[in-house]
Amino acid sequence: MNGFINVVFCLLSLGQMAMAQSLEYPFRAYSLADGLTNTAVLSLYQAHDGYIWFGTYDSLMRFDGFDFTVPHPLDQLKPVRVRMLKQDPQGRLWIVTHRGIFFAEGDQIRQLQGDGLDDISARDLIFEGEAVWILTDQGLCRWTPDFTHWFGQEEGLPQGAMMRATRIHTGEIWLGTTAGIFRFDGTGFLPLPHPELDQRTIYGFTQDRGNATWVASDDGLFCIDGTQISRFDQQDGLLCVSIWCVAIGPLGRIWVGTDQGAFVSDRDASLNRPYFQRVSQSQEIGFTTIYSIIPDREGCLWFGTCTGLYQLPNQALQNYIRTPNERPYFSLFWENEESLWLASNQGVERLSPKNPQNLPRSFLSDQFVRRIVRDQNGTLWFGTRNGLFKGPEGNQVYTIKNGLPDNHVMDLLVNHQNSLLIATVSGGLAQFKDGVISIHRAQPSLNAKRIYRLFEDRDRNLWVGTDNGAACSLGDTFHTLPETVGTDVYDFAQDQRTRLWIATSRGLFRLEGDEVRRVNPQAGLGQEPCFFVTEDYSGALWVGTKRGVAVFNGSHFTFYTTEHGLPYNEMNIAASLSDPQGRIWFGHYRGVSVIDPRRLKDNMVPPMIELRQRRVFDRPVPLTSRAFSHRLNEHSFYFQALNYRAPGSIRYRYRLQGLENEWKETSDRHVRYSNLPPGTYQFAVSAIRDDGMTSPIPAQNSFVIEPPLWLRWWVRPALGLLFLSLIAWQLWVLRVRNEALRQNETFLHVQMEKEIAVKARQDAEIRVLQSQMNPHFLQNAFTNAIHFVHTSPEKGELILRKLSTMFRKSMDRMGRVWVPLNQELGFLEDYLQIQKLRFEERLTCRISCEPNLDNYLVPVLIIQPLVENAITHGFQQVMHLDVLIEVRKSQEQLTIEIVNNGVALENPIETYVRPGHALHNLNQRLQLLGNPPFDYRFANGNHHFIVTLKDQNHESSHC
Repeated sequence: MNGFINVVFCLLSLGQMAMAQSLEYPFRAYSLADGLTNTAVLSLYQAHDGYIWFGTYDSLMRFDGFDFTVPHPLDQLKPVRVRMLKQDPQGRLWIVTHRGIFFAEGDQIRQLQGDGLDDISARDLIFEGEAVWILTDQGLCRWTPDFTHWFGQEEGLPQGAMMRATRIHTGEIWLGTTAGIFRFDGTGFLPLPHPELDQRTIYGFTQDRGNATWVASDDGLFCIDGTQISRFDQQDGLLCVSIWCVAIGPLGRIWVGTDQGAFVSDRDASLNRPYFQRVSQSQEIGFTTIYSIIPDREGCLWFGTCTGLYQLPNQALQNYIRTPNERPYFSLFWENEESLWLASNQGVERLSPKNPQNLPRSFLSDQFVRRIVRDQNGTLWFGTRNGLFKGPEGNQVYTIKNGLPDNHVMDLLVNHQNSLLIATVSGGLAQFKDGVISIHRAQPSLNAKRIYRLFEDRDRNLWVGTDNGAACSLGDTFHTLPETVGTDVYDFAQDQRTRLWIATSRGLFRLEGDEVRRVNPQAGLGQEPCFFVTEDYSGALWVGTKRGVAVFNGSHFTFYTTEHGLPYNEMNIAASLSDPQGRIWFGHYRGVSVIDPRRLKDNMVPPMIELRQRRVFDRPVPLTSRAFSHRLNEHSFYFQALNYRAPGSIRYRYRLQGLENEWKETSDRHVRYSNLPPGTYQFAVSAIRDDGMTSPIPAQNSFVIEPPLWLRWWVRPALGLLFLSLIAWQLWVLRVRNEALRQNETFLHVQMEKEIAVKARQDAEIRVLQSQMNPHFLQNAFTNAIHFVHTSPEKGELILRKLSTMFRKSMDRMGRVWVPLNQELGFLEDYLQIQKLRFEERLTCRISCEPNLDNYLVPVLIIQPLVENAITHGFQQVMHLDVLIEVRKSQEQLTIEIVNNGVALENPIETYVRPGHALHNLNQRLQLLGNPPFDYRFANGNHHFIVTLKDQNHESSHC
């Protein structure tokens, strides 16, 4: 019921927001749409591992900068009103609720057991060694694993609820109750001797850098410093008396949560008496109930409220946005601490930075104002699209009718001679002096159409930035900077070392002496447009770009963007200034922002990286899994850096060792690898923050994709052994056959000596020649097979299978001189298939045979030697070989022609037909069989080998 009342009160208070404009802090708001389970955030805590935990009315949640999660199921915790979260020295997270005390160990939630602790309404706790002091609505108890002791009035405590506990710098424990503050002296409790705190309900404590204790109560904010006590209320800017929480921010300022919004002190808590201001006039956090405030390690502040969770990532930045009509601001002019002039497309506003809640005064509300300056006489000048306006409220105007070359004024400059220089869009450069407007005696010789910027350096040189480069006035002429010609020049700045910096549409340039250099793109800026450049107190340069404001420290650019709290990333031309307090003001398309470089707190906490998940074919797989089948070869890794200040600006550097040697970068939080080959891999990823800081230790995961059975380490040796065994067997068969052939040769020679008939002697010679062809062919074929066994086992296996077939056919034809043509062509096709496996697409073979010649008898191995010769010698001349085997019959003879492409022979064919060669053997066999030797000719880029056989289509004695 109380929660419902708080929410209703918050909603009612939002309807009473003041419409006054102010400088506001850039809060991020998280609500139900972002993943919260309840908008009432009662407690906040950052654990040792960096995660932000928070308790609501009905849950315990964790936030990593991107996602809200509920690590512990609700049925375990029974959570209702998670009022406090703390972590003990052992790393256990303690959860204080109005239904008991719980603590988390790993993935389990356990309830604290003890006398009277079941379902008790608890408020806070504090650790003391193994003991835990527990503050409840029923009183105080001290719990140990062995004993629970309750304290009462006899120990000095009042009746009523114990609200908050703290340990001050001396080590003493203080308790905040509904009746004031009590301290523990070792044996009992004593009230603090401050009458102003008597009977006050204490909601919170914090200590500043000076060891003073700040106390949040139902009747204002108190500061206890030794024996002195100070009370802060409405007179100090706190517009309500019920203070729910108080915290010291990373910059030392006091942040206060009330039932009417959050407030912050205007100075360090340890300095003079501070004054408090509301943090926002336009967001709910300025009016809602604030339950808890904590700073995190990165310098951000977190606020738990009745309307959601809020984060302040940057305390050095504030924004001024003219609502409800957002407008761009093109010029800023600092008059004094009481007046900041802002020029926009809807006139001029006069803001009071010292008291920004005051409504700004507006002038020229119907004008598009480009520039505001004040001359040495104190006169204000306003450059607009419709002329030059003069006076404190722009009540006098100068246009073309008064001598102005163009009504559209882009920039104004009061030089050292108190002359007003006027830069126009299309009329060039004019000056106003002694009440007269005239064309400037020197005009920029840049062939420029528009002048963007006028600047006078410390040597009183006039610099002009145009849409065609930069020029410097020396006397009556302008000298250009050749390096900037063709570039829009938007702004100039001269640093403490008198170097001139030039902001252009192609990056940032620096003029030092006579040398002009572009700032190294590797520093992080690149060649993108730079709209303004301003130096701060430390010598750092602030550069306005399309993607935010970049700070250059001399070697590296750091960007501030909407991730860091800017309302808009794209800056306006020359819309910047540095005020006497060292703050940098800049205008953009959604208002004006101011940043205090002195209050910028460097984030010294490196981004911690964590591997969240691995998916294999989009299915979650535990990160502990190490071995995968070769079929599971698509792996996705999901990772995230723990960063709260600017999580969207984090980049990731990753590599899959075993697949890639170079590191890659991405802004995504996952990567996918497809079709991973078998092997051992290690995935590594690091986070890179926008300031260049990298994760100290990358997140890593190792795994193995196992090869298929045929690629296992033992398969190749086994196949090699098998192939070697097969080759050895084939060689043994060859040796046996050759021995048989030698014996047969001897026998044939003996038979020839015995035979008288010429025909018998010829038969013997034919068989001798034929026996010489078989081992020659088999030797070449096995040489190819041995080659492919090492280079391509699959091809080697196919070749051996073909050889086995050819060997069987050869054995079947052993001793025969004549065979049918279809058998000879079949043997030739087996041979050609082996050659195709070897030469693949480089070899094209065709066989053309007239029909009805299948049973025509031809000598054994009469075609294959010629084809083999064509392939072997043809590839020595061409990269792609085309071989044609043509068989035709005419009258009483059979013609076999082998044609292949190539280059003409250098010598006659007779020089290649020598004893011991296959072609010589072929001719001898043809002659013994009564046929002429083969014919050769080279025509039309082709070699032609022609064999003519007499008609032997009858039963031969040689068959």
